[in-house]
Amino acid sequence: MGMLQDSLKTNYDKWVEEVGTEDLLPRLEIPLMVRNTYKTGVLMEMNFDKFLYRHIAEAEVWARLGKNIPDVLVKVFEKKDRLHGLRETVLLVVKDYNRIIDSLAPAEQALFKERVKMLDRKVQPGLTRLTWGADVSDSYIKDCRQAANKVQDLTNDYKQANIKIGILAWEMTKFTMIRVDTKRIFVGEEFNEFQRRHRERAILKIATKYKELTLILRSVFEMFKTDGPGRFPLISNMRLLNLE
Repeated sequence: MGMLQDSLKTNYDKWVEEVGTEDLLPRLEIPLMVRNTYKTGVLMEMNFDKFLYRHIAEAEVWARLGKNIPDVLVKVFEKKDRLHGLRETVLLVVKDYNRIIDSLAPAEQALFKERVKMLDRKVQPGLTRLTWGADVSDSYIKDCRQAANKVQDLTNDYKQANIKIGILAWEMTKFTMIRVDTKRIFVGEEFNEFQRRHRERAILKIATKYKELTLILRSVFEMFKTDGPGRFPLISNMRLLNLE
């Protein structure tokens, strides 16, 4: 038992030494989030001080063992529940934002540039003036997540429309303008009449698919038409198709 107590004391003393004597409250005065600077893509990360995170976790263990928390850590430790809840909600905002950016190909990022800018404006306070030491309102987190959800819904609709357009285009290529019936012998104008009727049916089917395709294009056009004429090739092309 004595060896265990000696080991605990040694580890506790080592931990207290690691915590140091510098006031740790200023370590909370950093923005909630930070732009990623070492990975591809313009992503975000939660910006919680790793030194504090580790020592808050260790302080919980030592407190359960009846050990005193170093004075320089006490004020931060008293905020642990609030900080834990804030970390969880900020992480949700980070995940929402990064999921959107990760899902967009380079060309799509240009297309969604205005929408991402709007989202950036909502998130911006968490990258500049809102810190872990401040009273961050629930409304900030709520506004960020709502803005992210709107952009996410838009990207989902756009990608789903692309899939449907691809399927319709592929189906249209399957319709042929000539039909060969090797089991039938045609007499006189029968062959021309046979081909005419076949073409009429094929054209009708193609026209139906084309109408479906233009309706989807119109819905995509409605998503982006307020972003300005000529800003993106897609918008210009849709105007040429008279989808306004």
